[in-house]
Amino acid sequence: MSEPPTRSPSPRVGDHRPVTWRPPRVVSTDRGEGPVALLLHGQPGQGSDWDDVAAGLASSNRVLVPDRPGYGRTGGPAVGLAANADSLDCLLDDKGVGSATVVGHSFGGGVALAMALRHGHRVRALVLVDSVGTGRSIGPYDRVLGLPGLGEALTFAGWELSRRLLPALRRRSTRLPPALGAWLRAIPQTSVSPDGDRRDGGSTWRSFVTEQRALLAETPSIEAGLGSVRVPTVVVAGRRDRLVPARATAELADAIPGAELVWVPGVGHLVPQEAPGVLVEIIRRHASGR
Repeated sequence: MSEPPTRSPSPRVGDHRPVTWRPPRVVSTDRGEGPVALLLHGQPGQGSDWDDVAAGLASSNRVLVPDRPGYGRTGGPAVGLAANADSLDCLLDDKGVGSATVVGHSFGGGVALAMALRHGHRVRALVLVDSVGTGRSIGPYDRVLGLPGLGEALTFAGWELSRRLLPALRRRSTRLPPALGAWLRAIPQTSVSPDGDRRDGGSTWRSFVTEQRALLAETPSIEAGLGSVRVPTVVVAGRRDRLVPARATAELADAIPGAELVWVPGVGHLVPQEAPGVLVEIIRRHASGR
C-alpha cells in the first residue's frame, strides 16, 4: 500500500494552515463491483454496523466500508471531522477510486459533509442518514460530554456501566428521560461488548470523547458551508429518531441546495440496522445517477 500524501489539516473544516500532518491509515472492507459507495459509520461504531446494507449493495456496487480512525481494525487515536475526511481521501487513493457516493450515519454524516467541502471531486453524491451537520443537531448531552474533564469522567463511567448493563438498560430505556433512553438504544452492541473492549484496549470511550469535542468545534464551519454543496444529496432519517431532532434534519435538508428529504417510518436513530433495505435502494439509485 502506498504512503498517503502529506496534508495540511485544521480543527476547522475550511482552515488550511501550513502544518505537516499525515492522515491516519484507514482499514476497510472492499466488496462487489460497479459504482462505488463509501459507507461511514457513526459514533461510536465500526464498519460492521453497515453489514446488512453492504450485503444488499454488493450485487450492484463496489462497496467500501472503513473503520474510521479510533475504532475497529483501524484503531489509533480518533480525529475530527476534517481529519476523517482527509483520511478517507487517502483511502480512495489507495483503492484507486476517483469518486464515490458517500454515505454517512450520524457523526459519519458530518464526515461525509466534510469530504464534500474539502474534497468535493471525490464525492459523486451524498446520502446523509440521521446526520449531524447543524447546530440544532447538537443536543445538551453532546455539549456536556464534550466538556474537558467532566466529559471524560462521565463518558468513562457511562462506558463501564454500559458494557456491563447495556442489555438490561436497553430493556428499561423507555422509563428513562427520552433523550438518554434513545442514546442507550442507539449504541451498537459491538461498540461496548467486553470482547470489543479487550481488542481495542478500552480506547472506544476515548475516541468518543475526542469526537464529541470535534463535533462542537467543527460543526459551525460545516453548517456555514452547507449552501456550497453542489452534489446530489438525500437526507434520510428515522421518524422515531430521538437523538437528532426532526427539526434539525429538516434544516439540514433545507440548507443543502436541491437536497431530497426522506423520512423512514417506524424506526429510530439506527436506520442502517433497522431499515437496511430502504437505504440500499436509495444508495443504489444515487450511485447509478438515476
